[in-house]
Amino acid sequence: MGARWLVEIVGDRADLDMLARSMSGTDPSVTDEGGKFVLGSEAFSKLADARAVSETARAMLSVLSGLVRLTLQGRSSFDVGSIYRLHDDRRRDPIVVVKTEHLEIRSYPPIVIQQRSDGTRVGRSRADDVAGLFGAAGRNLAMSKAMRLRNQANLGWVELYRLLEVVATEIPLADMAANGWTTKAELKRFQHTANSVAAAGDLARHGAETTRPPASPMSLAEAQGLVDKILRHWMIAAAAQSRGGAVDASI
Repeated sequence: MGARWLVEIVGDRADLDMLARSMSGTDPSVTDEGGKFVLGSEAFSKLADARAVSETARAMLSVLSGLVRLTLQGRSSFDVGSIYRLHDDRRRDPIVVVKTEHLEIRSYPPIVIQQRSDGTRVGRSRADDVAGLFGAAGRNLAMSKAMRLRNQANLGWVELYRLLEVVATEIPLADMAANGWTTKAELKRFQHTANSVAAAGDLARHGAETTRPPASPMSLAEAQGLVDKILRHWMIAAAAQSRGGAVDASI
């Protein structure tokens, strides 16, 4: 079999613990190995050196971080820590020294109990669908870009508008409304507010007022909620289509 690469993940332990419970058997995978969280992927086996592994892992983690921010309300990004080569005899060659780990105490999102038609009940975490969405993003350049853009601590009008434009490269605005993801009125209100200096101030997309300000401007919190809702619907639909199954719409 030969040596294979292992990449430690540095980030919020609560988020990583949830992912490890749901993604230990997927590709890419997240596993808990003695209190250290490890990113695994078949893609690493094709890489010859630690620099290439680090770059590939960092790109993956940027997308995964965006997904966690979107679906689990994560508040920080994941990064690459130590990189090892694991030999068949379980020896590890350390290549990169791990960075200082970020520690934050957080509560887990609630487990949703679902009752099946046969009367049995099963618990479901919102992290369970991250693997499917992560896989969908890995096969779709627009989704990967959207999750990288979503992986920001603070999203302003410009960033939110850019995210909507990325989705629109695959799903026209009219189709978003037709699919029931939002309404034409809400999309128009969002765009009008984002472009209006009077409504959005210095964070507006434009530097000068080009139209009459909106009568009922959208708040930035409402705007993020709208864009996140559209992102979730888009990714759920793509994941379900690519895997031929359903993904929990509650995320």
